Amino acid sequence: MKKVASIIICIAIYRIAGNILKKLLTPRITTFMVAHRTRLTSMRKISFLTVISFFLPLIAIAQSHRSDSIKTRNLEEVIVEVSYITREDDHILAIPTKEQRKHAMSGYDLLRNLMIPGISVNRNSGTVNTPAGTATIYIDGREVDFREVQSLRPKDIASVEYYDLPSGIYAKDVAAINFILKKQDNGGYTQLDALQGLGFLNGDYNLISKYIKGTKSVNLWAGYSLENPKSSVNEQETFCFEDNVLKRENKYNEADNKVTEKYVQASISNRGNKYIWMLRGGMSWKNHRNNADGRTVSYGIFDSAFTNPEILEIDSRNKTLRPSVYFYGLHTISATKSLDYVLDAYYSRNDYDRRYDAGTSSYSSIVGETITIPR
Repeated sequence: MKKVASIIICIAIYRIAGNILKKLLTPRITTFMVAHRTRLTSMRKISFLTVISFFLPLIAIAQSHRSDSIKTRNLEEVIVEVSYITREDDHILAIPTKEQRKHAMSGYDLLRNLMIPGISVNRNSGTVNTPAGTATIYIDGREVDFREVQSLRPKDIASVEYYDLPSGIYAKDVAAINFILKKQDNGGYTQLDALQGLGFLNGDYNLISKYIKGTKSVNLWAGYSLENPKSSVNEQETFCFEDNVLKRENKYNEADNKVTEKYVQASISNRGNKYIWMLRGGMSWKNHRNNADGRTVSYGIFDSAFTNPEILEIDSRNKTLRPSVYFYGLHTISATKSLDYVLDAYYSRNDYDRRYDAGTSSYSSIVGETITIPR
């Protein structure tokens, strides 16, 4: 196609050049004698060559500006995505995505949303199960309890480390989860969450407050929970003996199983370049009452009616008071050496008050228990 186009252009130029020369040389031809015809022919050849030499660069330029057969196309926005879970030297590193943070309300929720292979999270009890066993939870390398992880805001978590083969400071654990928090210099927040059940008395209310100033941080946790699920029983039992068969029927309706819990906990910590420490103290109360007034127990022989039922009253109350104290320190000696120490102790006072009334018989038990555990 390019060759055909070039030939057509050359023919057109030849015709244009011939017409121009004809107009220019016609007067001279009529004036001069036939003897000059030979000279005119040579002049036309020279002029034709001159015109061709003038237009050939233009042809080459025109051909050089011809559009290439390969078309260009502007690409739309290109997004390169990588996995949010990567394998490091001795652990798995997970960086939460925007969607995972959006659908989480606590540290346990976010850990569950990360879907790290081999990890199972129970958000209610705060346990994290792995193939090797229950994992120990850390925040910035410090072992923490249920409430600290529960109160974590997903947007404050930078990444999560999972040590399936722990080493170093995690060597004592069968598995370890370490939450890495974003660095903050100043600020704070106060957060209140509430859960209210329907159908029976059930509520859980928590207050969390945190304030950061420079390297120091102050935290406060407080909460109250209450539940009173009603229970009813209608059961029959059969006891086979050599000479007869004994039946027993046990009934009670709308028995109380009221459980109330209260807690308050506060901590202060300092994070320096070489020295980190944290002091935390708290108090918790728990009261459990089981009241099954109007419970009836009836006995009878097989294929006969039950005898007059015997009224059984049960009233059981358990109270627990538990103060606790915790101290953590980490001193960095060098790039490869550090010293950490922990003091964790609590005192527990448990009171059990049980009373049983069956007909004319009565039984009462009052027990006090004291437990002190430093660890």
